[in-house]
Amino acid sequence: MTMQTRTGLWHGALAATLAVTATYGCERPNPYKLSGDASATDDCPPITTNNDPSGGQGADDPTGGQGAGTYDPGELDDRVIDYGEALRTASLKLVGNLPTLDQIYAIVDASEAERPAKYEEMVDDMLADPRFSTRMIEYWRNVFKMYGDNVQIMGQPAPSRETAPVFAAQIVIEGRPWTDLITATSGTCPSYDSDTNTFVPGDCANGIQSSGVLTDPGIHSLYWGNLAFRRNRFFHEVFLCRNGNAAGGAEPTNSPNMDGSCEAPPNYNSPWPMDSISGECNGGSVNFHEYNTTVVCANCHATWNHRAPLFANFDRFGMYFDTPQVLVPIEGSPFAIRSDWLVDGEPTAWKYGMPAADLTELGQVMANDPEVLTCAVKRVWNYAMSRGDIVDNETPVPESVIAEYVDHFQNSNLDVKSTLRAILLSEDFVSF
Repeated sequence: MTMQTRTGLWHGALAATLAVTATYGCERPNPYKLSGDASATDDCPPITTNNDPSGGQGADDPTGGQGAGTYDPGELDDRVIDYGEALRTASLKLVGNLPTLDQIYAIVDASEAERPAKYEEMVDDMLADPRFSTRMIEYWRNVFKMYGDNVQIMGQPAPSRETAPVFAAQIVIEGRPWTDLITATSGTCPSYDSDTNTFVPGDCANGIQSSGVLTDPGIHSLYWGNLAFRRNRFFHEVFLCRNGNAAGGAEPTNSPNMDGSCEAPPNYNSPWPMDSISGECNGGSVNFHEYNTTVVCANCHATWNHRAPLFANFDRFGMYFDTPQVLVPIEGSPFAIRSDWLVDGEPTAWKYGMPAADLTELGQVMANDPEVLTCAVKRVWNYAMSRGDIVDNETPVPESVIAEYVDHFQNSNLDVKSTLRAILLSEDFVSF
């Protein structure tokens, strides 16, 4: 094969990008995949379609409403398979570097029939590369928004903010079931030795039986705050892929009160009875029943107040105690008591209909929540497709797009690395 042919194959995608730039003075990203910075703005004129009068928010927008305009669904049919470009993107994802010239030429020199197998071989090599371990640690640092060992709080050493992302990366690298992240009872505070590319076992020893990252001292220290709502938001966003202000849940109950002691407004839509949580009308220290014509606090707090007490007994250093160690934002800033969240006798829960009395039960309930498992696949998809964090960057993934990978995830014993591999080898990933 001549160098001219090699160059033509390797730079085909670049030439197409330059052609668009010359026409519009901009770069148009692929509707499903951005090879560069996922946060880059799109200054191109919008591509319109008569099929989507919603301005890009409807079902016919393949970006899920994330693009600057709407995309013609026919664009997906115009994509071509380019293993050279796929190799470049996969290499940056998996090892943090562009492919070597040898790798590039191996793809270019292979026959069209040989390229899929050659590309698959290179993906497997990169997944086994020590650099993939460091890439996964970096990825989970970003997801958890935590990093560093030498942290102090009020002049005192704080727990490591590395153990949770390192543990998440270890689960991925070792091909363990994803649910170990929220159910493992030992080895949940490991460290990573970059010289030997090994994960060094470690237990958290913060006064409670470990349940994956649900009991990680670094997480509970970093997200310490009034009534444990920051901790609640962390676990909500990481494991449900939904903004912390969107509580979600089952359908609203027909009877929004247990005993009529609190009047629910017409726009109350939580599945929980409103008077199951504390408020002004039933003696609570904070009025979680407050509402106006547009905002009903209990629509979110009905779920949050059932969940947050599970995280309340960790102090600002991540140590676990028998009583709540978080404060109530009222005069005197007292330590919280259970009635600050819930009425007497009301059980804690992950979601409506999913009770959990402690963090061990919470891990088991979450592990059996289909939304938690689907969220894991959505995060893997967005990572592979350079779409940014699903919550922070507001890049939701239609479940129809990832249905086959959710099946793969479940059939592979919840193996994240295997699912990532399946996505990297998919026609969607190698098409541009």
